[in-house]
Amino acid sequence: SIVPNVHELLEKHDIHTHVITAGKYKRTLDVLGEVTEEGKKKFKEELEEVHVAFKDHIVLNRPQLKGHIEEVSTGEAYLAVQAKQKGLVDEIKTSDEYFGSISSAYDIILLQEKEKKKIFPFDLSDMALAGLRTSLTSAIIKNKNPMLV
Repeated sequence: SIVPNVHELLEKHDIHTHVITAGKYKRTLDVLGEVTEEGKKKFKEELEEVHVAFKDHIVLNRPQLKGHIEEVSTGEAYLAVQAKQKGLVDEIKTSDEYFGSISSAYDIILLQEKEKKKIFPFDLSDMALAGLRTSLTSAIIKNKNPMLV
């Protein structure tokens, strides 16, 4: 996990921040607060807990990976073919192929964003800008101030 921290930079320029929380470990690492060894240790522990839960979830849904979960849970990103070879996905197909394969068992609904109807056949914001330009031009001509031109 990457957590940028500008605490020392702010302190160097005599800018002090106050991070107020409820609970000892509410903010172990953040952008503004002081980075402590205790905070880094707790943050790392929490990351490890999430990683263990992730691996448990994978093994629960893919029992064939139980013996070698450590090999496929290193944090690497895999291309589709690699993920299939490692047992992380069952098959590779496009979304169209997938929806086609389930269409006999499910109703497939296509959602499309509806274009907003225009109340007027012209855009009011364009009219407002045109009106503003006209007003400014009139003001400049009336004032005959070369600095405003």
